[in-house]
Amino acid sequence: MGKDCALCGKSIGLFSSEYTCTECHTVVCGHCCVKQKGDDKKGKSVRLCKKCLPPPSDAPKNTQGAVAEEKTEKKSKSKEQDSKKDPTPSLPDPNSPEERQKRLAALEARVQANKEKQAPARDPRKKRPVPPPTVNQNNTNNSAVAQEPREEPPKGGTGGSRRE
Repeated sequence: MGKDCALCGKSIGLFSSEYTCTECHTVVCGHCCVKQKGDDKKGKSVRLCKKCLPPPSDAPKNTQGAVAEEKTEKKSKSKEQDSKKDPTPSLPDPNSPEERQKRLAALEARVQANKEKQAPARDPRKKRPVPPPTVNQNNTNNSAVAQEPREEPPKGGTGGSRRE
């Protein structure tokens, strides 16, 4: 736990890994140690500190940095080949006036289509038709409500069903 990196002096402990260089056998941190593939006599990968790492011109192409560079080169080449095979049209500038007009027209067409699909909504500016007046027979005062004339029962003792 109390070890320090021989190159940068960073303490090696719980949050940093400890590695031993296969050339000089010094203890270094993960930042100062580079893994190389296939440099051992048996073809196994070895770990070298930055001090023992050969210069970039002499370094074999299978170091971590070189492997990463090869991958990015392959990706960029494949992207170039893909763009040559199937050229995709570039997208128009969304802030151009022509593009805005085109999008606005499409939006208005969509809104209109949605309105036509829905049930016809009542226009709030139009007034509702007034229903005909209802007849209220219990109303005895002379109000504005129309009433049908009532038939008066015959006066006198004739035609009555009451017995006295």
